[in-house]
Amino acid sequence: MATHDIIIVGEGPFGLIATHTWLKLNPDDNVVILEAGPDLGSPSTPNTPTFKTKDFTPLIIYDHDLAAQTPLFSSGKVKNAIVLARREPFFDAITLLHSHNIKINWIIRLSRQGPALLSTPDAPWPLSTSHEIISTRFITKQSPLCDQIWNGIGKMWANAANYDRSENVQTLKPDRPVFWSSDGIAVLNSRGLWDTVSHTTILRDEIEALEDTEVVLRSGERINCDDLVTCTAYHNTYPMFDDKMAVELGLPLPAAKFGEFAEDIETWEERIKDADPKVLPAFPRLATQPKYPDHAPKSSPNRLYRSIIPINDTDHSIAFVGAIGQCRALP
Repeated sequence: MATHDIIIVGEGPFGLIATHTWLKLNPDDNVVILEAGPDLGSPSTPNTPTFKTKDFTPLIIYDHDLAAQTPLFSSGKVKNAIVLARREPFFDAITLLHSHNIKINWIIRLSRQGPALLSTPDAPWPLSTSHEIISTRFITKQSPLCDQIWNGIGKMWANAANYDRSENVQTLKPDRPVFWSSDGIAVLNSRGLWDTVSHTTILRDEIEALEDTEVVLRSGERINCDDLVTCTAYHNTYPMFDDKMAVELGLPLPAAKFGEFAEDIETWEERIKDADPKVLPAFPRLATQPKYPDHAPKSSPNRLYRSIIPINDTDHSIAFVGAIGQCRALP
C-alpha cells in the first residue's frame, strides 16, 4: 500500500496548482492528487425528490437528464410541462422548453426559500462584471457604505427583472435585500430571459401527488402535463467520503444524517456560542441582523478552515482545493 505525506483533493488544474504550491514549500513530501472518478464516486449527487404516485404516465425528467431530452422536446409531442424548481436550474429549463414552444407551469415549493436572485452580467463603475462584484472583498464589509453599494446593485438587478410587469412575475420578487441573500445568485446572460420567464405560469405551492396525467397541488389545484421536470439541483456534499469520515474532517453532511451525528452538531453550536463574544463586537450588525423567512438547511455547514483545511485534532494531511457549489451557464 502506497503512503503519502499529503493528499490534495482537487479537480484538474486546481489540483495541479495546489500541488505545485505545496511542493515549493515542502519539496521532500510525497503528494498525491485525488480527482472524483469511478473509484471516488461522483462529485455531483442529484437531489432527486420522491412523490406519491398513482398511475402517473407523463415522463419525470430530472435536472441532470434535461439536455438529453432535447430530441423529445423538439418532436412536438410535449405540449405542456411542469417544472419544479427554486434556483438557477429553472432558468436553464425554461430557456430550453420555451425554445420548443412548450407551455410551462413553474412550481416553487413553499418549504424552500424560493427563486435565486438573478444578477445582470454587468456592474456599476468601477467594476465591469457581476463576477467582480461578488469577488471583491470590500463589499463583504459590514459598513453603511457597503449597504449603499448593495442597495444600488439590488435596484439595478430588480430593474432588469421588472418584477412589477405582472402579478405573475411579482411572485419571484426576492423577500430580502441582496446584501442579506442566503441562497445562490445566478447571472443573467441570455437576452430576453425575463421576457421568457413572464410567459410561464408561476405557482407557490407543494406537490401532494401525481395521478394519471395530473400533478395534484396542496391547494387542491390539478395541472395536466406531458412531462414533469424536477430542477431540484444537487447536494453540496463530498460523496467520496463516508459519513463518519466527513464528520471528522468537517465536511458538509446531508440533513437526513443530522440525527445520527447530533453530538457533533451540538459541539459545533457550543463553539459558535463561545466565539460570539469575540466576533459580534467586531461586527455588531451581525448581532442585530434583520429577520427574514428561514428554512431548514439541506446540509450542515462546511467546517474547513477557509474551505480548504480540516481543523480536527487528528489529521492535517488532507486539503480540499476549491469549495464545492453549483455553477451554471445559461444558454
